[in-house]
Amino acid sequence: MVSDQTNETNTILRHLLATIAYRLTKCIINVETDFLRFNSGSGARKPVEILYHMASVLSFCLAEIEEKEVIRPVALPEEQETGRFFNLLQATDNALTKNKVELDKALQLIQGPLADMLTHVGQLALLRRYFNKPIEAEDFMEAKIKMGVLGLEKQEAATNL
Repeated sequence: MVSDQTNETNTILRHLLATIAYRLTKCIINVETDFLRFNSGSGARKPVEILYHMASVLSFCLAEIEEKEVIRPVALPEEQETGRFFNLLQATDNALTKNKVELDKALQLIQGPLADMLTHVGQLALLRRYFNKPIEAEDFMEAKIKMGVLGLEKQEAATNL
């Protein structure tokens, strides 16, 4: 029998995934397509390289949830990286609806891959500012974040952007 704490743990993880999807969407929509190729200099990753890294980190997270071997993704053309990341988010959310994660494992996922993805979303937000297309200010406490709404198109519709 699955404990209430485990159900709450999965709910928190799923909400965190939806938060990542929401904030990432804010970074990559309503900006020219060449933003993904933007080179800010000083050896910083381009946005598409950050998305690829995030897909790799999320692949690790998914493998941990499913207790499977990690399959490292290969870099895709920039027009496919965004879609792959959102597909991986959906697959991870689906895994959380099927596999109950114990609290200790959830805490590891939060402090490891999930926090890493939030860091990279912040990098993308900063790169957008350097690209001269800053994200509009928003009260994220009031954001319309919904578990299971993880695809880019779903995010755009849900956030009324």
